[in-house]
Amino acid sequence: AWYFGLPFPLPRQGWAEIGGLTQPLPPYMWRVFSTFGRATLLSAYLAILIPVGAAWALSTHSRDTRIGLALWLVGALIIEGLSFSRGGLVSLGASIPTLLLLLTLGRTDRLKHIRDQFKGWQIIAAGSVFVLVAGGFIWGWATQNFLGHSAGDVQRLDLWRSAWEIGRDHPLAGVGPLGFGRALRDYRDPLLTEDHLTSPHNGPLLVWAEAGMLGVLAVAGLLVVLGVVAFRRWRSASGAEKS
Repeated sequence: AWYFGLPFPLPRQGWAEIGGLTQPLPPYMWRVFSTFGRATLLSAYLAILIPVGAAWALSTHSRDTRIGLALWLVGALIIEGLSFSRGGLVSLGASIPTLLLLLTLGRTDRLKHIRDQFKGWQIIAAGSVFVLVAGGFIWGWATQNFLGHSAGDVQRLDLWRSAWEIGRDHPLAGVGPLGFGRALRDYRDPLLTEDHLTSPHNGPLLVWAEAGMLGVLAVAGLLVVLGVVAFRRWRSASGAEKS
């Protein structure tokens, strides 16, 4: 819609018509967001799905499934890049290397299986697409105006500071469920943070502000139980499930 124009309430006149062959690359890149309403939500959703899709594509024995997933991954990476969300990139920067490490850790037979699933031209094509996507993404970021991101960073830091101070002043049980937005008005910098925000955009700090030390201990206990159960499940598993 942004580049070619579409006949509904989005840009009706696309950049291809405005710039044409004279200026095929626009001076400013719009962020993709309409699917989820916010670019950060879209980026976070794709950052969770992309490693799953990559693992599925590498492990499936179905040629059609592999082709479909490869096409989906190309599209997902393009949309992830056009969302211009740093959180999504940080997530992928941690999850993809971790996935590759787990795939290669002490399992040369798995590497051979993955290599046998793809032909030489497929690997070259995938590498070329990755280079094109990375190049387009770098160009897009180079043309961005980062004032909006900087303003968002300042506001987020004010939210985090406010959440910490709310929990510090109510250390035992916090200000109660859904109480952060109400308490925020007494702690925020009104020149940076607006009234409508109801979350500090940080899970641990939200628990600390709304549930205090009791909430923090409860979440820590849940994480310990989850880790113990997962470890026991892993020890009792065998074969492909364990690997």
